[in-house]
Amino acid sequence: MTETQPGRSAPAGPVSPYDYDAFISYSTAADRDLSATIQHHIERMGLPPYRRRRLRIFRDFTSLSADASLQRVIEENLARSRRFILLLSPEAARSPWVGREVQWWREHRSADDVILVLTSGTIRWDEHRGDWDWTDDAPLPPALRGMFSAEPLWVDLSDQQPREGRPTRKERERIRLALLNGCATIAAPLRSMDKDELWGAHLAQLRRVRLGLSGGLVLLSLLLVVAVVAGLIAREQTAVARDQARVATARALASASAANLDDRLDLAQLLAVEAYRMDPGPRTRAALYQAVTAQPHLVRYLSAGSQVTRVTGTRDARTVVAGTANGTVTVWAGERRRRQVLGRLDGGITGVAVNTEGSVVAACSAAGATVWAGPGNVRRIPVPAGEAGQLVAVSPSGRQVLLYSLNADQASGSFTLFDRRTGRTTHKAAGSVTAVVLPTDQEAVVLSEEGAWQRRALPGLALRERGGILVGNVPRVTALSADGTRFAFVFGDIAFAFSGGRMGVWKTEPGDQDVERPPLKAGTAGPRPSVVALSSDGSRSATVANGIIHVSAVGRTGADLAAVTQLRGNAQAAQDTVAFLGRGDRLVSGAGSLVAEWDLRKVGRIGSARRVHVPTTCVACVENPVTVSPEGTWAALAGTNGLGIWLYPLTGKDRSGAAAQGHRVPLGGSDEWFVVPVAWSPSGGRLYFVPQDSPVVKSYDVLTGAITTHFRVPRRGGTVLLSISPDSRRLLVLSERAVTEIDLASGRPLHTVALADEVTQALTNSSWLTKDVAVDPTWRRAAVFGDAGDHVLSVDLRTGRAVPFSGGPAHRVSYGGGYLAVGRGDGSVDLFDVLGTRPLRTIPQGRQANGNYFALDRHGTLLAQYRDDGTVMLTDPRDGQPLGALPLSPPFLATKTSLQFTPDGKRLVVFLEKSPPEDSAEAPGVLQQWDMTPASWTAAACRTAGRNLSPAEWRRYAGPRTPGDLRCLRSEP
Repeated sequence: MTETQPGRSAPAGPVSPYDYDAFISYSTAADRDLSATIQHHIERMGLPPYRRRRLRIFRDFTSLSADASLQRVIEENLARSRRFILLLSPEAARSPWVGREVQWWREHRSADDVILVLTSGTIRWDEHRGDWDWTDDAPLPPALRGMFSAEPLWVDLSDQQPREGRPTRKERERIRLALLNGCATIAAPLRSMDKDELWGAHLAQLRRVRLGLSGGLVLLSLLLVVAVVAGLIAREQTAVARDQARVATARALASASAANLDDRLDLAQLLAVEAYRMDPGPRTRAALYQAVTAQPHLVRYLSAGSQVTRVTGTRDARTVVAGTANGTVTVWAGERRRRQVLGRLDGGITGVAVNTEGSVVAACSAAGATVWAGPGNVRRIPVPAGEAGQLVAVSPSGRQVLLYSLNADQASGSFTLFDRRTGRTTHKAAGSVTAVVLPTDQEAVVLSEEGAWQRRALPGLALRERGGILVGNVPRVTALSADGTRFAFVFGDIAFAFSGGRMGVWKTEPGDQDVERPPLKAGTAGPRPSVVALSSDGSRSATVANGIIHVSAVGRTGADLAAVTQLRGNAQAAQDTVAFLGRGDRLVSGAGSLVAEWDLRKVGRIGSARRVHVPTTCVACVENPVTVSPEGTWAALAGTNGLGIWLYPLTGKDRSGAAAQGHRVPLGGSDEWFVVPVAWSPSGGRLYFVPQDSPVVKSYDVLTGAITTHFRVPRRGGTVLLSISPDSRRLLVLSERAVTEIDLASGRPLHTVALADEVTQALTNSSWLTKDVAVDPTWRRAAVFGDAGDHVLSVDLRTGRAVPFSGGPAHRVSYGGGYLAVGRGDGSVDLFDVLGTRPLRTIPQGRQANGNYFALDRHGTLLAQYRDDGTVMLTDPRDGQPLGALPLSPPFLATKTSLQFTPDGKRLVVFLEKSPPEDSAEAPGVLQQWDMTPASWTAAACRTAGRNLSPAEWRRYAGPRTPGDLRCLRSEP
């Protein structure tokens, strides 16, 4: 039957008087879900999913409350329905609504149009009575009694009700097919079709649907695969894009770091740290290294929070004081520089001073001065009316505090002396003063703008002595030493020319002195530096020109002076913001809102140094070979038989500048010019060696100092090299004519391989040189200089045969990280594979040093080459990219240099030797250690910078997306 709906025209043909093909009557309490399922299957039986339904079924809502209008609606829909489908259940039998619907149908329509569907319970037709069997609580509404003259069409769907337990998959499929079959039985008369025809059509449609679903699933699977692949590609492309952006940002930060090295070293270090943290590659590693090695005398930056206007410190360098433009006075005390804000004055700070112990601090501004002498001990010193505070000084004990204030006419002023012990204040008129110091509690030394000085007695400020020079009306910058014995002037181009390009320094001696003939001079840069400072005793001077601090020794006029030390990295060094600490080897300087602390004794922020004595070798010998213990705690510097072996501890606190001879291992024997071969045990507790005049293996216990004789080595010529296996069981002895493996426990030779004649000839003729032979860690290959050093031989230690490889004269050979490194006569280093058959790359040196000193770490990640300018060039052997130069900063230009990495590659050990006195067995030297890991560089950079990168600085150099954490020493996830 074709469906018709109100408001729509029916198709051509006979018009049905009914709006519904069937009316379903059921008990909501029992069959609400089942009735909906039956309705759906009846309406869609045999139809594809995209077709409209062929039947229209009305389903009663018997659970609604009784209402007269509801009864009327139900009766109207019963009248509009062609068939009556009754779902039989015990609940339906007891439902009054179902009974009324059945009664209405019985009164108004034919019983032939009734289709019974059993959903629960049991019914039976009684043929004898011609009615249903009404016994045993049959699920039949009473209105059905006597309604049928013959057994009507009814369908048994009682199996659709849920049972106890969870049905199996097979049972669920059987129940589903039974339901569909029953629905086909119901729908067949409604569709005026044979049931078998309708059921077959429905099964065919199900197969088509399943086939379509299978095809759809395959298509969806393919689409899913395509989507997943596309997603992975997109994800990979996104990751690549992010990685490229990360690398680009890191390189931008590295470039910005390099650009700020001379002007803002604090920022350069922070940018380099962030660059390497984002992309730990060769470029960013080089940027980090260059930032942390720039300006080796820099100790740290101290953050003052505002523009620094004045700085000072104690003579023992344990306390630093700074005043800022906003009036804040800050003290940093102790080696760790504990920060304390003492207070704040009205207006910018114009002067700061501190006593010897750092217990009394004074600061002044235009409004007056304040003295801090401990918690709660604060005293304010007012200035006379109409004057502004300019200078302040504190005596060594902290008892006397002298304030100088300047009148508004800038031509005169006054002194105010405060005695902390008595509380007395003394005033005294004064002229124009540019510097004032209190060398003792009993005197003050004053320097005027015109070049005159005065020595006044305390506490009355009576004049005791005077003198000076006639400067004239020219621009000038002045300085006065803390002990009041020396003063300096820098003034005008003409006077500067008279001084021969040097800064004049005068003594505070009575009488007038010639401005053109100063008794002392110091180096400077340019005619008009913006800052001049003298050390406490006047033995050193510092001037600032164009942001560069020039530190010079002060000496007699005409005498040779040491080279001027330049301290760069801070373009914002301002007037009166440089002061010496200690005896002149340490100083502080203002740099914007930071205070930079310098130590002229320091070799670098990642290095340490101490003076040692080293054993001498022949004048023609290029170096003493260095061997570092496996754990990196000892360095052995091998000498000759007569000099022995010198041991130096590499751990513990270094005493910079303190002389130390090291720990000598005497060998005895003749003093031949042959260096003793040594080898460390894997534990680092024992050092093995073979004296040249006695082929006996001995060892030295570093803890007890005992020397143990083990066994003799086979007589195969002089011993050239020793090596011990990682398990401490075997000793490799490379002699001039053979290579032998020996069992360390018994001294029994395990096997011996004779060397080829050309190898023996090379070792015999050149064994007086050091490092002319090397063995790879696997003991399979050795590299030996050819006769006269004109080529290199690659020796197979298993057969003794040698193969020469090209490249010209060689000075050094070394194995490490899968490389064979060969130092050439021009200072370059050629890298080969371990066999020496395949050249990889050449590392140029740039500036050749005699002997071509170099070291290759055992991992093959760093190559160190010493240059004749006193620096070491570091290069990554893996790509040949230079990392940067390492300034060794020795106290002399070394005549011999020994380089070696610690076995873990984390430190570079350097011995610098000066030419010894004639016939001396020892030479003065320096032992330096340099950290070679980016982690240590990062720690040094963050420790030095003294602050974190700001979000504004990040946005300026890296972009708008600022990380949530910009702490320099933050932990990585």
